[in-house]
Amino acid sequence: MNSEDNEFSFGKSNKSSRHRGRSNRHTRILEETEPTFKGNASRLQIDEDKERMILNPGKSLKSTSKDLPRYYRSAYLYSMAFYVMAYGIVYLPGKIASAFLASLSMRGPVIFHHKILFTNIVGWERSDALSIFSAPIVIDFFQSILYTSAFWGLKRLDGYWKILAFWLMFHSYLRLTGLILPGMVSGEEFGYVAGWLYMSSAILFVLFFLSMLVMIGLSALLGKWALETAFSKHMVMKEKRQEYLLFFIGLPSLSGFIFFGFLHGLDWTELLTTGRMRLADWWASVHEMTLIGQSMLMYGAMATTILLLYREEIICQRDLRMQNVNIPVIGIAFVTTLALRVLLGQGWYW
Repeated sequence: MNSEDNEFSFGKSNKSSRHRGRSNRHTRILEETEPTFKGNASRLQIDEDKERMILNPGKSLKSTSKDLPRYYRSAYLYSMAFYVMAYGIVYLPGKIASAFLASLSMRGPVIFHHKILFTNIVGWERSDALSIFSAPIVIDFFQSILYTSAFWGLKRLDGYWKILAFWLMFHSYLRLTGLILPGMVSGEEFGYVAGWLYMSSAILFVLFFLSMLVMIGLSALLGKWALETAFSKHMVMKEKRQEYLLFFIGLPSLSGFIFFGFLHGLDWTELLTTGRMRLADWWASVHEMTLIGQSMLMYGAMATTILLLYREEIICQRDLRMQNVNIPVIGIAFVTTLALRVLLGQGWYW
């Protein structure tokens, strides 16, 4: 009995000693590796914090909900500046294409800030008219593809260039899908095409209805992509998305419409030569102003369809630098838009 107990005790003690040996070896391994791991982690954290402090000197290392007013201010100013700048960038290629085709037909095209006119209006042929006035539609289609690709390439990057890419994409979609109503009202661009094709009122109504459906569908996509351009996760939280969309799309669209109304409504040639303010011909700009005004309709569609995304998580790229506004960039956007308006006010003769 005693011998068995001794053997049992001896076996138990051997197992305990082996267990303690494994535990000691495991402890030594942890002690040897843990300082290195902690050191690397701490160094990485220090480097990351230093980088944040360089990008955002004197500010908190983390963005919080208290930073939202600064983010909203930046979103509004950048969006409004790039809204007006992107309009001019998207506007010109279609008019240049029309002018090029018209110059081949010896029509003497002249590009203005609101339309394209022709010094030779005698002997129009059906093929020439359709090609000249359909050229902007084709160009807008390719621009929408180009700027969508540019936005997808830039939306995950820091900085404000993705905002410019967004508005270039926005205006290209707007000019492509929203051309029917302005053309019907003013009889320009699409209105010329419809006239030369002898489209009936029923066909025009169906096309207008389909264009509205396409604009609503695109607005749903643009609304989601607009949320992905936010600078902080606090801007796209479920209860903040409508507020962010207001500052990023709604107010810039309204401000841009007022700004272009100011540009189109004044005779800048008279103002710069004589210093006197005189109103320009408002009806001459009705096509472009109607087209621009549809951006607010697209915002309304965005604000409505964004409600369907309340369960979807939006991933955005945080950028603490966007709390501050780059004033020279904002100024350049407005100055170039004003300069383009003044230059094209005199007409670009081909």
